[in-house]
Amino acid sequence: MPIAKILSVVVKSAITVSILYWIISSIELEEVIQEISAIQLWIIPMIFLVFLVQMVLTSRRQQVVVIANCGPLFPMQSLRIAWIGAWFGQLFISFFGSDAIRVIIFRQIGFKLSSSMLAVLIERLSGLFSHITFVAVTLPFLIPMMNDSYQIIGVILLVTSLYFVFLVIAFAHRIQSIMPIPIIKKTLSPFSEASRDLGRNPKLLLSILLLSLIINILNILIVYLIAIGLKADLSFLDVTILLPTILLISLLPISLAGWGVREGVMVAGFGLVGITVEMSVSISLLFGIFTLISCLPGALLWFINTEKR
Repeated sequence: MPIAKILSVVVKSAITVSILYWIISSIELEEVIQEISAIQLWIIPMIFLVFLVQMVLTSRRQQVVVIANCGPLFPMQSLRIAWIGAWFGQLFISFFGSDAIRVIIFRQIGFKLSSSMLAVLIERLSGLFSHITFVAVTLPFLIPMMNDSYQIIGVILLVTSLYFVFLVIAFAHRIQSIMPIPIIKKTLSPFSEASRDLGRNPKLLLSILLLSLIINILNILIVYLIAIGLKADLSFLDVTILLPTILLISLLPISLAGWGVREGVMVAGFGLVGITVEMSVSISLLFGIFTLISCLPGALLWFINTEKR
């Protein structure tokens, strides 16, 4: 493993452990354990059902993109690959590792490397763009809840910075023509191809964004169901306003699969509506645990993978 990757693992592990240690040392751990163990059991099957629906929709989004860029992909094939990708997303430091696994499987199926990478890139960027837009829509409702001006500035800067990145991606082919510097051309080339591909197929873009929107809404529903199971005083509207920003910040590749960062941001976010630190940590931990369990079928599907390795 290259030194840079080893260093990245060490740094992110240190950040994850440090944040979790800081949270644990500042809460009543016994209270968190009691709250988690007291979750209403009837809610758990409903949570896993929503996770299943979310996985099917994620699979469908992947299938739509792959069919448009690579070739035919059957629904069950797409579901298997999406589940495997989700599992490796829990194992790797960032979602890029799971994307690499999906590209490898697409190659095993017989798709070209270039088209496989393009399909995965388009799906990832479209999903992220949908998430950022969801955050932007909820910002006018979130900002009045926030008392800290630094938090407000930080969230606004994050959203605007990410939109700027997408603006660069959208006009990557024009930037390449204006600045034909080899390193810039090489860096922007895949993004240029992705933006042009989506520009030629607005129906594809619309269907991907719609599926991504529903997937985001299902995340909100999952956290709301967890809150109901824990009897937390958290409304669906509160979760709708707060969770998109919480999950967006958790996506920042500074910790292991978002652990630690998600808990810290959820404590700050749900604290805005009066949820205790212990309850916020309980909700976040259960969300992470249920996500991990829901991705376990991907591990089984990987080990029984019938494609040639």
